[in-house]
Amino acid sequence: MTSIRPTYWKHSSTPVLLIAGLSVAAIGFLALFGWALDIKALYTWKDGTQPMASSTALLSVGFGTVLWLVAPIHKGRVAELLATFLSWAGTITSLMLLSLRVLGMHLPAELFNMHISGTFENFSIGYISPVTAFCFLLAYGALCRTVYCDS
Repeated sequence: MTSIRPTYWKHSSTPVLLIAGLSVAAIGFLALFGWALDIKALYTWKDGTQPMASSTALLSVGFGTVLWLVAPIHKGRVAELLATFLSWAGTITSLMLLSLRVLGMHLPAELFNMHISGTFENFSIGYISPVTAFCFLLAYGALCRTVYCDS
């Protein structure tokens, strides 16, 4: 009689998804932590560069979490529902932020009640760029499709 050992990794891409998801979420979390505690080293790469917007950091945390949740390892129904919810929430948020940037609007709610002010080369600090919002819209849209088709 042959015994079949259950394997933890169903696909060779699983470790990559887990590591990528954790990395993206960690970078976003560190940036949010930096904004909250005013630790400049956590929300900007180096002096003289534009810092990561708090909304970009939050979308990164959500994206990394969804990547981790959709990695093909055995998970329950709650993980599937959470991945679906976060994918749709990220898509809608990205679309709203892209629309605001195209209209030239900057709402204070995007700063999450943190005291973020100033400019970087004529751009307001703390607000997501339209290119970043568009990239998140594409990425989250792809995740929505993946989560929906895999369910």
